[in-house]
Amino acid sequence: MLEKIGAGGMGEVYLAHDTRLDRRVALKRLTGHLTAETARRRLDREARAAARLNHPNIAAIYDLVEDAQDCYIVMEFVDGQSLGQLPGSSLSIDRIIDIAVQLADALAYAHARGVVHCDVKPANVRVGGNGAIKLLDLGIAALLDLGVDAADPAAAATRTAGVQGTPAYMAPEQLRGATADARADVYSLGVLLYELATGRTPYVATDFVGQALAIAQHPAPRARSLNADVPPDLDAVLTRALERDPALRFPTAGEFATALRTVQANLARPAAVTVVPATSVSPSRQRRWRIIGASAAIVASVAAIPASQAIGRWRAHTAARSAYENGRLQLDHTEQPGNVDRAESSFISAVKHDPGFAVAHAGLADVYSARYRLQKDPALAAHAREEAEAAARLDPNQPEVHTALGAIKRLTGEREAAIVEFNKALSLQPPDSDAHRLLGQTLAEQGRVDEGIAEIKKAIQIRPDHWNNHFTLGFVLYSAARYEAAAAEYRRTTELTPNYAGAYQMLGTTLHKLGDVEGAIGNYEHAVRLGPSAPAYSNLAFFYFSSGRLTEAIAAYTEATRLDPATPSYHRNLADVHRRAGNDAAARLEYQRAIDTGNAAVGVNRRDGATIALVALAEARLGRLQQAERHAAEAAAISGGNRDVLGRQAQVLALIDQPSRALGVLQKAIRAGYRVSPTDDEFDALRNNRDFQALITTITTERERSPQ
Repeated sequence: MLEKIGAGGMGEVYLAHDTRLDRRVALKRLTGHLTAETARRRLDREARAAARLNHPNIAAIYDLVEDAQDCYIVMEFVDGQSLGQLPGSSLSIDRIIDIAVQLADALAYAHARGVVHCDVKPANVRVGGNGAIKLLDLGIAALLDLGVDAADPAAAATRTAGVQGTPAYMAPEQLRGATADARADVYSLGVLLYELATGRTPYVATDFVGQALAIAQHPAPRARSLNADVPPDLDAVLTRALERDPALRFPTAGEFATALRTVQANLARPAAVTVVPATSVSPSRQRRWRIIGASAAIVASVAAIPASQAIGRWRAHTAARSAYENGRLQLDHTEQPGNVDRAESSFISAVKHDPGFAVAHAGLADVYSARYRLQKDPALAAHAREEAEAAARLDPNQPEVHTALGAIKRLTGEREAAIVEFNKALSLQPPDSDAHRLLGQTLAEQGRVDEGIAEIKKAIQIRPDHWNNHFTLGFVLYSAARYEAAAAEYRRTTELTPNYAGAYQMLGTTLHKLGDVEGAIGNYEHAVRLGPSAPAYSNLAFFYFSSGRLTEAIAAYTEATRLDPATPSYHRNLADVHRRAGNDAAARLEYQRAIDTGNAAVGVNRRDGATIALVALAEARLGRLQQAERHAAEAAAISGGNRDVLGRQAQVLALIDQPSRALGVLQKAIRAGYRVSPTDDEFDALRNNRDFQALITTITTERERSPQ
């Protein structure tokens, strides 16, 4: 040991010389924490895990050395100052955000390897002489917790007294004595960033009790209320990081880092003012929703804005910009109930503050596109288009504008035009996760599956911890019958957003395809426990139907149609079960509802081959043979060889007694990846046909030789 360089609740720190490798190291002496042999062994095992961390912003742990009394952790020595030693005024907002990004990246790396810091604070951040940032003591607070002997009351009392953290930086759940997870580190990093930006921590208290009481009584003050130079978007990011409820924070440090990078990009982007010629905007037709009507009035008012007042992205009114950033953060997590509504309110607020704020109009377009995907109401699709086009008139040079235009064009079947818009967005801002993901989806829907997957993987490279990137890749892989790979992506989605029922629904569906019935049912039931939803009940109903439990299947499909009456497949599936159960009148009613809701969807997207094919199937069941044949052929013609559409066309042809044509189309569908299910009684008329039997036997043999 050369000299003592620090001390704290965890022990004393010495500068030492490693004689074996001829290097300076930091030696942390931990005292009074190891009172049981089992605790020592566990501490040793966890310390080895922490020592495997290798990240440029993490001070490395080299070794763990013990003697009869004490334990020493050998760590990388980082020459320089702690972040707490730097004068606050010496750091610009840009530098503060840069530091926070590096720390968030370091935490994301550690969390992915099962290591939580538990004591993020300025004293544990070292700024090297070259400006490099190093996070110290990563995992050590958690290791000390492992070292406490639970049977020793004195040791337990010591832990409660605060050895695991510093009150001002501890998350509320830590203060309550709960086990800390990655979200506690997100909170602590938020406190650190808040302090750098404002000069103080959110709550001024000196002990656990005072800190806990302060947090319980009121939320943290907004950073901008203490420092007007804090950008509104950074203020919004900080507010989310400091949410008292862990479920409302960034779910991962990676998501926190991504949000901070967005703030960086916004600060770096030069302000833009676009001259917009005055144009007339047709009055929006009356809406059924009051809030949509209010927004439509805002769209109509855009034409009245003088050309010199058209607002680019970052010349907006401060309140408008803050509201916009809040909306984007909310829209980034549409899997969380209520976020779409909250995003809508935020974007409307932004537009009311600055009617010429183009990207706020684009945000509203994204809200109504998201609503249309769920509700299938044509008025929502029309309103999304109005908002996107208003944004384009105001400022066509913003990537969000083209992403919003591409999204609504994709939903209405204009896929080539959508691809053009997504590529425009990427030309304006190449590292755009949303544009890559949506471009990938659109390419896959065109049958360009491998190109689509490549684009979605680019989105994942940009935002590896964003749930929607993995969920979308899972859906594309599932649609391409690549079930093992799809299951892996859905599992990753459940890790990133563990309360999203949709991820468990799709994981269950994929496992069902893989033959893991038990795993499928477990995921279906978990999805229902997370909250009633039409997809969850539909999946359960399919399982009951496949198992011959028709009464339960009818009940589950009925609940699905109650929760989502606008999705034609739910009505068609319910009709099929009623028909199997001998409920002919109920079956005919549901087939007609499938036709009605399907035609409504096709009225918005005339290139929706899957829905047109479903309508054809329902028509065939009702004996409308010519309509069914025509619509099945139309669906196949516009779907570019889609296996499921071809499969439905084959089913229609079998139902209208055209076996030869049915077999020809079915062969194409099977070659494209379609699988004939035992529940597909549409093919019952063909099952004794020798050509049908030979086709099924051949395909089954080929698949056994070349498994997925």
